[in-house]
Amino acid sequence: MYLAAAKRALVPIMPRARARLAADLALLYQLVPLDQLQAEDVDGDALSDLEFYANDSSGPYVIDETPEARRAVERRIEGKL
Repeated sequence: MYLAAAKRALVPIMPRARARLAADLALLYQLVPLDQLQAEDVDGDALSDLEFYANDSSGPYVIDETPEARRAVERRIEGKL
């Protein structure tokens, strides 16, 4: 979903994700055009989650930009992986 959205310059958001999970409700996704993304689309919980994942000790989520990594990403985008 994330790659397909990114190819179309869309950002998947989950409004009120923690509240819905706490109420045992399914998450709702919305695809928002990147140029229309609003500050209210990213709440404090989402920022906390991003910080957690960015600092997670189980491994990096960002890879160094190397020629091999670039080729792998390009193959993925082209649907060859």
